[in-house]
Amino acid sequence: MINLNVSLDDVVEVRTGTTVLEVIGLLLAVFRLFFRYRIRRLWWEDAWAFAAFLLATTYLTGTWLDLLHRT
Repeated sequence: MINLNVSLDDVVEVRTGTTVLEVIGLLLAVFRLFFRYRIRRLWWEDAWAFAAFLLATTYLTGTWLDLLHRT
């Protein structure tokens, strides 16, 4: 295993920046699904978008729980 000598503070800073971008993506997914529902044009690709939303939410929660567990 390679030791990169990265401090926990550096990991938290990168994780925070990544979280901001992920939350923006999740909000856009919610807006897309809501808009498609309102115009009554839900289709298969929207089901995949919803699945991706669920997986991204799970990933985001899991990475923060892992980070909190390390401290």
